[in-house]
Amino acid sequence: QWDVEYGQLLFDFEVKPAAGSVSVLGAAPAAEDALERAVECFNHALAFETHGQSDAAEAAYRDAIRLAPDYVDPVLNLGVLLCDAGRGGDAVVLCREGLRHHPDEALLHFNMAVACEDIGRLDDALAAYETCLRLAPTMADAHYNAARLHEQLGHASKAIRHYNAYRRLQT
Repeated sequence: QWDVEYGQLLFDFEVKPAAGSVSVLGAAPAAEDALERAVECFNHALAFETHGQSDAAEAAYRDAIRLAPDYVDPVLNLGVLLCDAGRGGDAVVLCREGLRHHPDEALLHFNMAVACEDIGRLDDALAAYETCLRLAPTMADAHYNAARLHEQLGHASKAIRHYNAYRRLQT
């Protein structure tokens, strides 16, 4: 406070109880809100897909990804939708971007492999299946697809190894 008589600033060093409250503001509520909106978009996309509205489903999946890039479900579903529509190249781009956020998501590597297969990049597909199987060794479909590709490329022993793994997992 200012002392008018002496023209100087006086400090009061007495400790007094605080009168009020403290609130901590952070990014968590905004992130939670974005994820909540992303889940809504994802659910809309599922409904659009159920009713055969692929374009609307794609737009809703892309909205969900934009809102919450760390939410993997819309990336996985959109990748399948794109492959089913014969847009393997678009699916590869999507999976590549998704893998930046989810490098250890086995299903995303599986989707990448399927997309690479769809556009004829068989070596890339095999590499993606191998990464998928490193992350999820019991994924039977990845063993089967890898076996089929190895067989197609003339890698008999690798094909047999994956077919055997597939059979063991099916029993």
